[in-house]
Amino acid sequence: MTLWAEISFAFACFTALLFIVPTKTGLVQNDNLLVVSTLLFAILSGFYIAATLTNYSKLQELVAEETGTLIALSQTIQSAIPKLSRELNDKIDAYLITSFDYELMDSVEDTWQEFNNILRVTDKIRKKDTNIYAHILELRRSLTRMRQEFDLTARRIMSSLDWLVMLTLTILTSSSST
Repeated sequence: MTLWAEISFAFACFTALLFIVPTKTGLVQNDNLLVVSTLLFAILSGFYIAATLTNYSKLQELVAEETGTLIALSQTIQSAIPKLSRELNDKIDAYLITSFDYELMDSVEDTWQEFNNILRVTDKIRKKDTNIYAHILELRRSLTRMRQEFDLTARRIMSSLDWLVMLTLTILTSSSST
């Protein structure tokens, strides 16, 4: 069971117990429901906010790192193989412009063609200078790793179950406070 499934299960059990277990008067008192629902709401909201902010920070880091790596690749090609520099810069421009056309969750998948065009330009490099070739291969590996990490980080969002739990807690907290 995942952490969120366990928390959801615990929430469901606590909520059911509030209505099943009799109190002194035989009815569930609003105070108990308000305390439990508010506590769970605060804890879960904090977790969701922290996770979202962590993902956002990671996405910012990955975008900056990817852009820096593309600049390094461009500069390396420009100094080592000037005749490929113009073609590579055009492909990088097309990739970056296209990436702004899509939502973060879809950008890796939807810019795959433009990214492959960048890799195709670097495939044209001859293996004469092994140091430069090794550096270019390392930049390519870094770009591919960053795109995969970006894709996974961008997809970490709240599930339908998470939203259902938050909505239920909101309703319970609102209804028991009146």
